[in-house]
Amino acid sequence: MEKLVTTANKLQAISSQANIQFNLNLPQIVVVGTQSSGKSSVLESIISGDFLPCGSGIVTRTPLNLQLRDIEPGSEYALFSHQPNKRYTDFTEIREEIKRRTIELAGNNLGISKVPITLTLFSASILNLTFVDLPGITNIPEEAQPKDIDIVVRDLALSYIKNPNTIILAILPANVDLATSDSLNLVRKVDPKGERTIGVLTKLDLMNKGTNVLEVLEGKKHPLRLGYVGVVCRSQEDIKQSVTIEKALRNEEDFFNSHKEYAKLNCGTECLTKKLNEVLTTRITQCLLILKQGIESQLRKKQIEFGSYGFIPKDSKSLNMLLVKLVGEYSKYLEDSIEESSNPIMSGIGTGARLNLLFNEVYVNSLTSISPLEDFKEVDIRTAILNANALRPNLFIPESAFEMLVKMEIERCLKPSLCCALQVYGELEYTAMYPEITELSRFKKLQEVITGIVKEVLQENLEKTNEKIRNLIDSEKGCINLEHPDVLTGTTAVLSMMKDSKLSSEEYKEFNELMTNEQLKHLVISPNSAPNMEIQLLEADQKKEVVKMEALPEVLRAKDEATPKENLELHIIRKLVKSYFKVAIIRIANVVPKIIVNFLVEKTINEIKLILLNKIIKREDLDKLFEQDPAIAERARLCEENIKVLTKALKELQHIKI
Repeated sequence: MEKLVTTANKLQAISSQANIQFNLNLPQIVVVGTQSSGKSSVLESIISGDFLPCGSGIVTRTPLNLQLRDIEPGSEYALFSHQPNKRYTDFTEIREEIKRRTIELAGNNLGISKVPITLTLFSASILNLTFVDLPGITNIPEEAQPKDIDIVVRDLALSYIKNPNTIILAILPANVDLATSDSLNLVRKVDPKGERTIGVLTKLDLMNKGTNVLEVLEGKKHPLRLGYVGVVCRSQEDIKQSVTIEKALRNEEDFFNSHKEYAKLNCGTECLTKKLNEVLTTRITQCLLILKQGIESQLRKKQIEFGSYGFIPKDSKSLNMLLVKLVGEYSKYLEDSIEESSNPIMSGIGTGARLNLLFNEVYVNSLTSISPLEDFKEVDIRTAILNANALRPNLFIPESAFEMLVKMEIERCLKPSLCCALQVYGELEYTAMYPEITELSRFKKLQEVITGIVKEVLQENLEKTNEKIRNLIDSEKGCINLEHPDVLTGTTAVLSMMKDSKLSSEEYKEFNELMTNEQLKHLVISPNSAPNMEIQLLEADQKKEVVKMEALPEVLRAKDEATPKENLELHIIRKLVKSYFKVAIIRIANVVPKIIVNFLVEKTINEIKLILLNKIIKREDLDKLFEQDPAIAERARLCEENIKVLTKALKELQHIKI
């Protein structure tokens, strides 16, 4: 069992190394108490060594990681983790080094440092234990101390005792009411049931005559599952009078033997030391398997992380090979981002799914929201019909007017189609600019060059895509296909209008008559107006008679009041245009996404790898592109240190049978 504690001590020393960012949650004994509660005296009694700085007020200003190791007699010494090659054999020198290191870490203004001092004591007169001695809890800062010293100390203590594997050693002066103890109240926050707290009642010899703490020691008041132990340690007066620890331990033994209430209980430093050893050994045994699994898990993660940083080649051949590898990974990343094949479960919708949503919802909605002829007033449509009739008025709706209006409506599809292509470009650009490739992120200059080239390629492909979209719209305008089965014919439009209209049979008959009435064939519109003129008519008797006519206005439009025939034509042409436009936007909505995918998305994905290699591999400054980002290089260094420490910790556990 002693080997377990020794192993835990080694692991504690390993995990406390500076700049190593991991937590093993090792079982350890954390000493918590208020200032002048006797923390240092208790530890020195356990160790039988006078080596801790002492005095009034705050003396301990950094966590002291104190590891005790039992060795053969005759070779007692101590080691500090910050001086691993220097052995200390004099307790006075140890005390002075603790003071010096404390000032180095916490300064001269009585401040607090979170960085621990790790001290390992090798002795034949101690049991294998691990302690962390913390700064004493205080409520009122001294003059030279920071104003928030009370908060800093409590937060530091909580950071240690919240570890569920920690055994809390609560140092409690017996001559103070435990109900108001700051130490005990702080401990209750993390161990409300007292399952991993041992109470140590100090200063029993200083209690008023006739008083005792039997009810506490017997677990009747303020109970803790691990119980309480009473001790009597050296006082400040004893220290001033140079009372040795050995003498103090004999005095403690005499005190309990002579005290009839305490004699029957397990009290004294020797009892406390054995209890701590048993509790720590049991705790280590309980968590050793979980501890080993935790170390193995962290080691695997760090090895994977370190592997992702790769290596930095020096020769041109290796540089080219690495470039090919990184460009291949980047190209694969772009493809997977569109296809989502590499990670179907994501925190949000991926690029490919976003494009699908853009094509099938956003773009289609923008087309279907176009209302044919909504920008035309009735008088404008009737004017267009009259222009189409020209000198040869039609008996039915003129085809040229229909085509002109349809082409104008199809032209309205160009803007949302180009906007769709631009949005796809934006999605691709964002994906390309921020690649999630760990190894590539090491080389910021190379990544900037790659993303810059990709952006140029995307812009070129966008221009080609826009040209194809314009050609599609021009083709739709250039060939008006009236043979499509879903397009209404003139006759169908009339029948549909009659079915939906409220015209009576007599009114419809009137419309038929109007359709053939030669008197309605008028209002011919010409771009040029004729000047006022006089026409000379020769009568039969050759008598001259002058007839004057009014000149046409420069701009002539349909009359404000539509004739019945014009109303009929207006209704019919609206139905015809809407019918054809509905069919046209279906074709456009189907073809535009295909153009964008083919000439912008697929073309970029399929060609980008070759383009990148051709443009980058010939660069004279290729080696400079592989200069590693300093921040990433530092992370790689720390990761490598973590691997070494975790490997060392795992090695310490290999010889322990679990």
